Amino acid sequence: MKFCQGMLLGMFTIGLCLCVETNGSAAVMPEQQADSEIADSCIDTDSSESKEGISDALRSKAEECVDAYVYAVNYEYREQKRIYDFLTKQFKKKMTAEAFSEAFAKERSYPYLTPLYLSDPVITFSEDGKEGSVTCIQAARLPGMTYTFGLVYEQGNYSIDDWEALADGSYLEKFENIPYSLDWYYDMDAVEKEERGNEEDCSGVSEDCK
Repeated sequence: MKFCQGMLLGMFTIGLCLCVETNGSAAVMPEQQADSEIADSCIDTDSSESKEGISDALRSKAEECVDAYVYAVNYEYREQKRIYDFLTKQFKKKMTAEAFSEAFAKERSYPYLTPLYLSDPVITFSEDGKEGSVTCIQAARLPGMTYTFGLVYEQGNYSIDDWEALADGSYLEKFENIPYSLDWYYDMDAVEKEERGNEEDCSGVSEDCK
């Protein structure tokens, strides 16, 4: 009787060991397997996600849009509609392409204006990647000058948020205090004519006038 009990106990122990270890691998109990599946579902295994939480596809779209826009500003500024095409839907509700072209040409005629040549754009995205800010180095007499514009994701692609001063007309304020006529800036004959006129006005007057 004791012998039979010993055999039964030995068989139970061997069976238990087989449940715990099979071919050198730990067996997974049903409860453990369920917990493992839940843990795996909490881990983001999408390698296309960047550190900022946006996909590589979105990042690529943003970079392509910014590079194309910078090129248009630098080399296609005489065809203002090329720049206009990049702008947001909201901007286009405020200003037509024709009005934008006229305002752009006017704004660029300001004699003290720094050349708008951009390089080395750096994009900072919002957490969801649907908006962003772009900072470029701007050509200038003094190093370190930058130019910033916005980036908005709409209708499956990115648009540029820029030139608000043209839409609201505030760019015209700088033309109010120009110390001389724009004609003078481009026509030296006009400058000489004005100087001769001043000399004639002083003829026959006291020396203080001169």
